[in-house]
Amino acid sequence: MGAIVEVAVRQETPVVLKSEHLVGRRANCDLVLPCSAVSGAHATLRWSGVEWFVRDLGSRNGTFVVVAGRGAPLPVPRGEERVLALDDCVVFADVGQQWRVVNIARPQTLLLPQDLDLEAAVALEPDGNIVPVPMGGERFASVYLDLGCGLWQLELPDDVPRSIRDGEAFTIGCKTYTLSLPGHAGTAKSTNPPLGARVEDIYLEIVIAPDEESAELIVPMASGRVRSRPRAYLYLLSYLARRRVADESVASQGGGNDGWVRTREACDALCLSSVEQLAVEVFRCRKELERMGVANAARVVDRDRRGMLRIGIAPERLKVNRGV
Repeated sequence: MGAIVEVAVRQETPVVLKSEHLVGRRANCDLVLPCSAVSGAHATLRWSGVEWFVRDLGSRNGTFVVVAGRGAPLPVPRGEERVLALDDCVVFADVGQQWRVVNIARPQTLLLPQDLDLEAAVALEPDGNIVPVPMGGERFASVYLDLGCGLWQLELPDDVPRSIRDGEAFTIGCKTYTLSLPGHAGTAKSTNPPLGARVEDIYLEIVIAPDEESAELIVPMASGRVRSRPRAYLYLLSYLARRRVADESVASQGGGNDGWVRTREACDALCLSSVEQLAVEVFRCRKELERMGVANAARVVDRDRRGMLRIGIAPERLKVNRGV
């Protein structure tokens, strides 16, 4: 991710750049410089898809670039831009407003630690892939983009996912992070999955091993069937699928629970020792669908605030078979 630090400050605190980062004196700028010499909207730092540029926005006192290894500042003509390289310094109007370029990587969606240690930042996947964030021991949180609503989701073990927004601070384990979104500049991956379908739209066949120790997944598509390998953790999906199909069959008589199962009940049925272990199994099932090319794979298991979970695919799209 692109980042700059203020030269005049002894403690270097990086500013992570958005794809189009507005610099100026106004309060709505991405980087606010409270200096009378700086114009309200002074300049932008922009990612072109290949390189970082600084553009002067017609400022009163100009924008300058001090190229790394050279002493003389080069003016950026008004309304024009100049490419930036690592260790270049950008001067906004006044030598006291000098910022050094410390990172020139492409913009990324990140979880930034509270201390802004860029080495400890967690890169997120804008195509809906699930990213685990350690919480200590075997516990971890899941962070992913819900392609249905377009919002980032944070899911702690045995808790319902909640939306998080750009600039919001939250705690995962013993660390505080801030979500940093890069904005729009062609930096995000395509959200079109290889199979051309999201998890809520697929038909899912689950084949259970004869010994009931594992299961495999089959997703029928127009171009053929995509199949997973047999995995022990996929048995969780067969359990949840059976519960949802069974509930559907008795729903007309006013029975069933629409597939929802209490967390502790699921742990007991699957011989899992803790809700943390169940969270690991849920994560592995989601990643398996993700590896198969299904988008929004986190939705294969839904959670709610009552401490319950269910398979996130409608009963009419589920088929559970026993293998031979």
